[in-house]
Amino acid sequence: MTTSIYRFTVPALFFLMSLLFTGCHSGLRTEYVEGTVTLDGKPVEGALVTFIPASGGTARVAAGTTDVRGRYTLTTAEGGRPGRGTTEGDYQVTIAKRTPDTSKEKHEAAETGKSEQPPSREEMAAAERARRAAGLPPPFLYLTPRKYNNPQTSGLTATVVRGKNRLHFGMVSGD
Repeated sequence: MTTSIYRFTVPALFFLMSLLFTGCHSGLRTEYVEGTVTLDGKPVEGALVTFIPASGGTARVAAGTTDVRGRYTLTTAEGGRPGRGTTEGDYQVTIAKRTPDTSKEKHEAAETGKSEQPPSREEMAAAERARRAAGLPPPFLYLTPRKYNNPQTSGLTATVVRGKNRLHFGMVSGD
């Protein structure tokens, strides 16, 4: 009987120890990715840079936000540690900076004589429900050319290789 306990306990202990030392993760190696984003040669602050796998394989979606100097570092969308990058592979890249478009609400407030006080939480929730029920897109004002927000129209691609990757993207107004 003692022999049968060891027969099952020893392999189970080795299995648990291997999990402890290797960690529970996807097993995919991530590569560090950083770079800059410019629009007409000037850094873009607050833009979302997204890497979308160009094909199957082990490539993973990753994203980062630019700082005041237009710099970004990528993090995988699958819970990777901030700044860890993404897996090797070919990617389509999108870049978008947008803000809620309040110009329509301001225009309506001026016409009706309403003050420009921000709407209450309840009013915002009701407006959002009405927008969704009507099938309308969110009211955003794009601060970067919209073509760069779509992987099929951005024209931006990247190849992530083993090691440190520095990838720079220059957008042009009017594209």
